[in-house]
Amino acid sequence: MHYGYSVWYIPHNYNELSKEYNIKHLPHVTYKTNIETEKECYDLAKLIPREITIEFFSDIAKFPKMHQNDPLFGYGWYVTPKNGIECMHFATEPHLTLKYFNNYNDFKSHKIIQDITPKKTKCFLAIVDTQSNNPADWFIITKYN
Repeated sequence: MHYGYSVWYIPHNYNELSKEYNIKHLPHVTYKTNIETEKECYDLAKLIPREITIEFFSDIAKFPKMHQNDPLFGYGWYVTPKNGIECMHFATEPHLTLKYFNNYNDFKSHKIIQDITPKKTKCFLAIVDTQSNNPADWFIITKYN
């Protein structure tokens, strides 16, 4: 099971976030995933802002399954998108995942160490290939910034 193609908002400071929080995949807020074709992603990208600001509003939390047949478990922060886009337009409750797990028992037993929550950051729109079962292999096809 994989996620096909996705439309994400990626923090401009993703390299810094990755280093500071030891994130092994590309940090992102998913706008929509499980998209079958790149063309559908490009069509969707025409309809939404190219850049948003996200505000982090939670401590690190374990997330419930976000999609039907979701193969991964994860934890991170819930975020609020700003700049003309509402949460209700996102496919799931907006969040930024710090770590993914393939196995529920590993996820369930993992102890979260609270870290300093970022305040807010600007994000650019991107179309992403999320066909791999390994989140570290997901990659940007097109970025709008």
